[in-house]
Amino acid sequence: VSLNPRLPTPYLSWPQFGFVRAIYLLNSACALKFQCYGPLWTLPSDDELIPVLISLYLCSAAYFIVYLYLDQVIPSEFGVPKHPLFFLGAGRDMARSCFRSLRALVTGREDRRSVPLLETGGDFVDDLATQVFRGADSGENHDVTAERERVYSGSFPSDSPLVTVDLRKEYPAV
Repeated sequence: VSLNPRLPTPYLSWPQFGFVRAIYLLNSACALKFQCYGPLWTLPSDDELIPVLISLYLCSAAYFIVYLYLDQVIPSEFGVPKHPLFFLGAGRDMARSCFRSLRALVTGREDRRSVPLLETGGDFVDDLATQVFRGADSGENHDVTAERERVYSGSFPSDSPLVTVDLRKEYPAV
């Protein structure tokens, strides 16, 4: 018989306490009181088994989210582990798209990265935006910069099977 009739709620955050308490409640109801629990929907709202079961469901969902996160971050045999704050990347991409939209409003020109290349039909980005947003001052070789500008301006042969704009591969530090 328990000294305290109810388990303190903070203890339910650790699943083993909740599981053991649920087993204790089920066994004591059947063995001591001879009143075994029936279907869960027949439980009274003040029964201690309800918060115990809810805590078990919440803990399993929380541990599953932690598993998904650690699966992405911890190195494994195959693949490249992600940065520990990779989930903040969605906010970064959203901020970039908002900044591009704001720049398009200010300059009156659309960014070529937001429009398919065949629909651009001309030069949308002035020299300052090209230097700032295309990485002209990033120490690129002259031939790389020239090739980038050739692709952005759309001056490539019409029989080119595939033209890729703004493709970039980053190799994380090990």
